[in-house]
Amino acid sequence: MPGFSYTAKTAKGKATKGSVSAKTGDEAIAKLRKQGLTHVSVEEKPPFDISQLLAGGVSVPELVIFTRTFVTMLEAGLPIVQALDILRAQQENKTFQKALLSVKDTVEQGATLADSLRRHPKIFDNLFTNLVEAGEAGGVLDTVLNRLAVFLEKQAKIIKEVKGAMTYPIISLCIAFACVAVMLIKVIPTFEKMFADFGKELPGITVAVINLSHGMQNNIWTILGTIAAIIVGFKLLVKIEKVAYVLDILILKAPLIGNLIHKTALTRFNQTLGTLLGSGVPIVDSLEICQGVVGNRIIAEHVGYAIEGIREGKTFTEPLSQSKYFPQMMIQMVEVGESTGRLDQMLERVSLFYEEQVEAAVAAITSAIEPIMMVLLGGIVGTLLGAMYMPIFSIAGG
Repeated sequence: MPGFSYTAKTAKGKATKGSVSAKTGDEAIAKLRKQGLTHVSVEEKPPFDISQLLAGGVSVPELVIFTRTFVTMLEAGLPIVQALDILRAQQENKTFQKALLSVKDTVEQGATLADSLRRHPKIFDNLFTNLVEAGEAGGVLDTVLNRLAVFLEKQAKIIKEVKGAMTYPIISLCIAFACVAVMLIKVIPTFEKMFADFGKELPGITVAVINLSHGMQNNIWTILGTIAAIIVGFKLLVKIEKVAYVLDILILKAPLIGNLIHKTALTRFNQTLGTLLGSGVPIVDSLEICQGVVGNRIIAEHVGYAIEGIREGKTFTEPLSQSKYFPQMMIQMVEVGESTGRLDQMLERVSLFYEEQVEAAVAAITSAIEPIMMVLLGGIVGTLLGAMYMPIFSIAGG
């Protein structure tokens, strides 16, 4: 009997995941719902296939194009099944094509679009499927999908800006390492041969650089292996929840980058919550989805405190005002939105403000890192060259 992995919510609203055995996905969902679980999403565990390791995923731009085209087809009066079939045929991404075929088949069998999409959580996350479910329930699927497409485009823009801010220093460090490695392996040995004919004692810094060159030449594969092991070890380490939690704390406290990550998390929070509430998703469900998209465990934890407060009968702003991670300006805007019944609109305005803040933070990081990296690279190369020319200058002056 095939196995299915699932994600769902308990009766108390807590997220849970696991696996279940069933003949079909519908049977798996039925079993889980009998256990009192809601918002069930299942995915069949396929047998191991080496070709799956080479299969690509679905990018955000591809998802945006799919959503935009799907909306256009629905507004033109095409049935969902026919629209899905056309979109499947147009897809060049084999992973996406296969998923859309599965979605079309399950919709044809009588499942809702939301439940059909939940079978593919790696492509359609909780945010996507919950919005679709709200659109289906309210008879405004096309309107909700339009909002979703706008949201995805904004998220893609933020991700691009953050990646852009991170790319420059990483490339600069790689160039610096490459320059130093070339000098130590190729340039320094040439100077060393020349110094051997001088017959004089070399300055301490020159000797240190020559020894460093020997170490690099004799242990290059060990050094590269160590660097690779550190990278792999770090990736494995951050998968441990306690380690990832501490890392998220340190990131928020880091100069420059901490401000960018904080502003990015606030932008995602306000965009997501505003989109969900505007589409008719209940506030507690919306906040639970927001916990998974803010991108930082500390801020997600404080969103959890807001969920607990609302369940206890408090207003949304009460628990937010007790957290140092939600600025006073944002809390005041949320309070106005609550009192006027336009919370979703107010959150969208706040998200626009923080989008501009993210752009400003990216510009600040770029302008600050550029001279730092130039000075660092120049200092390292200058030190190495200076160490090599000192004996020449001493002979010329002696």
